[in-house]
Amino acid sequence: MRRIASAAVTALTALNLATLAAPACLTAQQVDTVAVGRGRLNTTAIHPYADTIDVVMVRGDTREQRSTFTVSLEPAPAGSGGELLARSVTGQVVYTSILRAGNFAPVRSRTQAPTDSADLVFEAGRVRGWVVPVNQPRAEIDLALDEHAYPFVSRGLVMTALPLADGYAAAVPSLDAFNGRVTWVTIRVVGSDTMTYRGRQVATWVVEEDAGTTGASRRYWITKDQPHMLKALSLRRMNDGSENWWVVR
Repeated sequence: MRRIASAAVTALTALNLATLAAPACLTAQQVDTVAVGRGRLNTTAIHPYADTIDVVMVRGDTREQRSTFTVSLEPAPAGSGGELLARSVTGQVVYTSILRAGNFAPVRSRTQAPTDSADLVFEAGRVRGWVVPVNQPRAEIDLALDEHAYPFVSRGLVMTALPLADGYAAAVPSLDAFNGRVTWVTIRVVGSDTMTYRGRQVATWVVEEDAGTTGASRRYWITKDQPHMLKALSLRRMNDGSENWWVVR
């Protein structure tokens, strides 16, 4: 085993996220910086669910289903004290997070995959555990970290609990434990749309996410009534001009 000692982790160890400025592309009047305990998230509107999502490649008039994954939110196992279990499963890749029901603050986050894995515990202003990055040995993690840096698996869930409205924007701190850093992901409501979902017309917010250099930037369609993500579009086109969509069945 080895201990992470990169410059990024060294800087993060002493970092108080509350002092970070919001991304420069958003003005102070536009930004609602998401932090646990500040009343930004409406978690009471989010209900347990289990969705199957098709990943579809679209090129012109051609649609090709590439893969399928499942996402779910449910009460955590008995004895967890009012916590929720968020899970995303794609083949052998499983992401799980245990979150506090009242504010979605992370309690534990795990990644299980053939190429990398992680197990992190959030407690008393620190995150501790271990990661195994791709093609690298296991590294121990022990970082000073505000608890409102959300693991990847819960970021979409946090988005649905934001007070979305015309012109709304937010900056959400997202934890990348494998690189020992926090990325501020900007969220903007860019419009409204109506789509057909399971035989009925549903009003949605169209929300755009800018994850900076991570390549994960997407556009989401989130229902206005009982907020729930119904589809997403990757904002990075492939070299052949094709688009990748996530569509909830």
